[in-house]
Amino acid sequence: MSIIEPKIELVDRTTRSIRYLEHGWPTELCRWHAHEEYELHLIVATRGKAFVGDYIGDFEAGDLFLTGPNLPHNWVTDKVWTEPLEMRDMLVQFSHESFEKLAEGFPEFNEVRNMCR
Repeated sequence: MSIIEPKIELVDRTTRSIRYLEHGWPTELCRWHAHEEYELHLIVATRGKAFVGDYIGDFEAGDLFLTGPNLPHNWVTDKVWTEPLEMRDMLVQFSHESFEKLAEGFPEFNEVRNMCR
């Protein structure tokens, strides 16, 4: 795994407009990576360093992140947490196209549309 080049994650969206995941720690899903989808990511447990694009900062349980398409990201717990967990992260991934269709059906989402452009 490269710390310079993120792993490109391909998300199968052939059957769903959004993807919901929960995962613990450690897992192969916790890595420097990027994908085409937006990601709304809730940290449920632990603390550590967040790496999102060129942002580096602390994270803790309860923090919520929105990442954009193709924006490399990772939440590193390794140095501060020693016990494995069944649930550390909850996240929803969705494409720009899915979000545009949602805004068409629910006008309230038009206010959020500018954040996703």
